[in-house]
Amino acid sequence: MTRLRLWGPAILWMAILFYASAQAQTGSLGQVPDWITHGAAYLVLGLLLGRALAGGLDRPLPPRLALLALLLGTLYGVSDEFHQSLVPGRDASAWDVAKDVAGCSLAVALHVLRTRRDV
Repeated sequence: MTRLRLWGPAILWMAILFYASAQAQTGSLGQVPDWITHGAAYLVLGLLLGRALAGGLDRPLPPRLALLALLLGTLYGVSDEFHQSLVPGRDASAWDVAKDVAGCSLAVALHVLRTRRDV
């Protein structure tokens, strides 16, 4: 699988998150509980990062790469909150980062468990 096919979806999803964070009004998504939107958005990001690092959804994600996926997702969550703090009408929250990390962690754990090879 080419690098673009592996990393393109993760980068595209990060761009979508960046765009969403740049909006002063959250529209109908503002009516959905925050933990659901953050958790779901970063669950998707975690799945895409794990897929890219493993070389595919069906390939095992070794512990070192699982930690890297979690670190990348966390750093993106922190940068996303900083970005939101610059948007009028939006603010940054450590709790939002915690929700992001929870979603990303769940995705990485699911990838590891789903592709675990028993020896």
